[in-house]
Amino acid sequence: MSSWRLPRSPLVWGLVLACMLGEATRVGAHDFWIAPATTSAEARVGERLDLALEIGDGFRGDPFPRSDRHITSFEAHDALGVRRIPGMEGRTPDGILKPRAAGALLCAYVR
Repeated sequence: MSSWRLPRSPLVWGLVLACMLGEATRVGAHDFWIAPATTSAEARVGERLDLALEIGDGFRGDPFPRSDRHITSFEAHDALGVRRIPGMEGRTPDGILKPRAAGALLCAYVR
């Protein structure tokens, strides 16, 4: 019996992100994304990673202030499972996260 694991391939995660963004742009007039504060391709395990919510067109965006009463879920998915991304109402950064494991880290926001 095999156990399911998150894929580690950047290609797989790129395809997942492209599908999610493609679906999101069909239902709205603007793009919406979660931007890491660092441009590094890899966040280090245990180090703080600040996240910003952005809205705009063509990845030229404006800040989208965090509003907990409008968030259904804001979560991080990694090899160890799922957890809520904490942050402060209307403050920057919108989310604060410390990666727990090496490998893929998927952040999901549902309004």
